Amino acid sequence: MENAERMPKNLRVSTTDGSLRIRYTWLTIYTIRFLVAAIFWDSFLLWFFLAQVAGSRNPTFHPVLVALGITGVLMTYVALSHVINATEISVNRHDLMAKVGPFPWPGSTSFKVDSILKLEAGRGSGRLMPRWSANVSVSDRGGNKKMLITNLARTDQAEHIVAIISEFLQKSR
Repeated sequence: MENAERMPKNLRVSTTDGSLRIRYTWLTIYTIRFLVAAIFWDSFLLWFFLAQVAGSRNPTFHPVLVALGITGVLMTYVALSHVINATEISVNRHDLMAKVGPFPWPGSTSFKVDSILKLEAGRGSGRLMPRWSANVSVSDRGGNKKMLITNLARTDQAEHIVAIISEFLQKSR
């Protein structure tokens, strides 16, 4: 690929057997900060729970502890997902697919290459990113616009993904 010399962080591109693979890892400084915050929160909850049980001769069920515990579990899951997960985009002559994993997370999608009208890099609000994040959308011949990948850390990553996929599709047609 011509764009390999200016590859943005968190992107890995490979071509094998007539297909293109782009791997975007979600790990950024912001996800590390969120993971550290989740670890502190979970540590506080563990200390609070142990203090409640150890300090009472007759420990009772505390709905507030359950709510705080659920919050801790959800925070930890989101943080670990953003540290470990990656989005893998694969393109061949027939399909364009995005898969998210290994932790379950929304965002897996697929398109038929023949129905793609254009790919666009855009900006949109991010869940864990400060201010705004970037995304790549696919417009099909039916006039529908669907997201291929969201929550990219920077706009140059989205633009690079669009350029690589567009170049691959032009060469494979």
